[in-house]
Amino acid sequence: MAGIRTALDGLVYNQEQTSITLDNGDTKTLARAYKYAPDRQGVPAVPSVINSWVFPEQDNNIAQTVHRYVLTSTWLLSSGSLADSADQAALWWEAWLERWVANPRLPIADGTKTILGGRMRAEDPTVAALEWGGKNYVGFTTHVDAQIERT
Repeated sequence: MAGIRTALDGLVYNQEQTSITLDNGDTKTLARAYKYAPDRQGVPAVPSVINSWVFPEQDNNIAQTVHRYVLTSTWLLSSGSLADSADQAALWWEAWLERWVANPRLPIADGTKTILGGRMRAEDPTVAALEWGGKNYVGFTTHVDAQIERT
């Protein structure tokens, strides 16, 4: 049955398909896309994405029930300084945005539920200094509004 776990599977799949090409022609892919946040004592390999979610509401309509989620993705892309790493983080942002525009929905349906995720936004500033497990990173954080419609 499609649900939040299936929605996260679709999000992680799309993230794992994202890569960048550096000015020197080298291609970089993610070291890991975490479906759920790892222990904060461990330090994730870079570049990586840490996903989490929140369930803000449920709508009960006559024809269907809709569960609304916000899927948050924190992209930890470099452990260097913001000044040195912002350009590469911007490359990752452009690659993810292009991937999302091409695949704006979490392509999952099982006949009883459909998962849609068409709206994405980023935090301000988009590329920023981030922290995980006491270590500083450069990256960005996105939020996808997903709804699971049960007919």
